[in-house]
Amino acid sequence: MILELPITIKIGRKNFALNLNIYRNAHYLTLNRMKVEFGSEVSELISTLPVFKWVNLTYTLYPKTRRLCDVSNICSIVDKFFCDALVNQGKLEDDNYQIVRQVTYKFGQVDKENPRVTVELEGDTYENHSFPERD
Repeated sequence: MILELPITIKIGRKNFALNLNIYRNAHYLTLNRMKVEFGSEVSELISTLPVFKWVNLTYTLYPKTRRLCDVSNICSIVDKFFCDALVNQGKLEDDNYQIVRQVTYKFGQVDKENPRVTVELEGDTYENHSFPERD
């Protein structure tokens, strides 16, 4: 399964780039609003996914310009917000290393018309689309 994820989030009238520099410097309330807004933007995509026992994630960056960028600077924050959204929507029980077993970041190509990060999800799923009952 491959999904397209945003690399900017609009809060009010301001666009915030999803990257480590913004994440490091932004106020914690702004960061929380960014994470919530990201989850809202991708919730419909996530709703189509099965419930995963475990998953490997491969993120591919398609920036808007040829300007050199650090792929992990962007993909790490998209990964953080995406994994949190998967957990919040019940598609992953947790996002620890036993469940999210591998994370890979790659550069795709410049896409002026549709800058984005894609994520490919590969893993094992529950057949009944829910976590097993725990004692």
